[in-house]
Amino acid sequence: MLKSARACGLVLGLLAILPLRSLAQETPENEIRIGVLAFRGWVATEPYWKPLERYLADALGQPTRLVPVTLISAGPLIDNGGVHFLVTNPGHFVTLARTRPMSVLATRKRHVSDGTLASDFGSAIITAADSPVHTLKHAAGRRLAAVDPNAFGGFQIAWAAFREHGIDPVTDAAALDFVGFPMDRIIDDVLAGRTDIGIVRSGLIEELAAEGKLDPARLRVLNPNASYTYPDSLSTRLFPEWPFLALAGSPAAVRDRMALALLALQDDTLRQRYGLRDGWGAPQSYHAVEALLSDFTTRLDRGSTTARLVPPVSAIVALLLVLGAFWHLRRRRGAVPATAPGPSPNTPAIPLTQREREILDLVRLGHSSKEIARSLGISPKTVEFHRANLLRKHEARSTVELITKAAPADGPS
Repeated sequence: MLKSARACGLVLGLLAILPLRSLAQETPENEIRIGVLAFRGWVATEPYWKPLERYLADALGQPTRLVPVTLISAGPLIDNGGVHFLVTNPGHFVTLARTRPMSVLATRKRHVSDGTLASDFGSAIITAADSPVHTLKHAAGRRLAAVDPNAFGGFQIAWAAFREHGIDPVTDAAALDFVGFPMDRIIDDVLAGRTDIGIVRSGLIEELAAEGKLDPARLRVLNPNASYTYPDSLSTRLFPEWPFLALAGSPAAVRDRMALALLALQDDTLRQRYGLRDGWGAPQSYHAVEALLSDFTTRLDRGSTTARLVPPVSAIVALLLVLGAFWHLRRRRGAVPATAPGPSPNTPAIPLTQREREILDLVRLGHSSKEIARSLGISPKTVEFHRANLLRKHEARSTVELITKAAPADGPS
């Protein structure tokens, strides 16, 4: 696991810094940059999205470039103006939108395995074909692998499905490993016996099979009767597909032209001309996504889950590389002085849950996790989970740095 985390850290770090290195080069002043969540890694993701880049450049009449992002790097890229638009999973969108203004221009209609376009997706919960695991209830006492605790199709949708079957994948599993991107690694781990059960977004099995990289017969999909009509492998309820997001810094005129260009892709002939597999439709409601994330957060605050919900070390490495690269880029352009300014008094407070605020107050007083657990009536592992979340939210690498960065004015989410 340690070797896997180190390797993942290197991959994610390189992935995170790729767009920033290219940004440092001379770029057209009117270039439009679109962040794309690279859940399979950029090598596998770029060919899939490159036709959209070409189409939008023609439709808008402006240079257009795709920028790979991760769950961790997207926030700093948005904050530093590194992207004007973003394509990501709906859970990531809802989380980012809590602290950053953005609007949904369109919802993806993804090309699925029967050749049709689907505007919703879910998760596939998988095990090896010869595994003794046959139902979601069999997950108790087994080892599970997922992308990240904040991955929507890569964990949270499946988390809800497990709970509907009376299983908490965090407390009931023998181990819960978060391996980070690329998501393909989870299928490799299942087939190699490194984990008993894996969680991937719907469509990945079919994509790998179409690429000649996977024989689907080697896998068993758990709870396959979640839908009798959805063409791809599925174990869960369905949620709206990925949104195409306009960020606060994007010019209004460009946003309008972008929305029209995306909606025009409902034309089969136009998609075929540019080699596009997916279409785009009018924005869907993401209320169901917000409800799932609210339930997920609430249950964490009640102490029903544990500290095993800690993202891989690679995520921290990626974030640090992103921030460092952007600092280097902005200094080269003369955008910041040699000495970094302190935080602006107008900077919005980092949103915290009530439980996080309680734990942060006790951390400031120097209490240990066991002492905090006794004070709040929760388990030490739950305290550790929330401490890890606090470190992530404040971009801190240690408790000392957390206390320094966490202002008492931090507000509730």
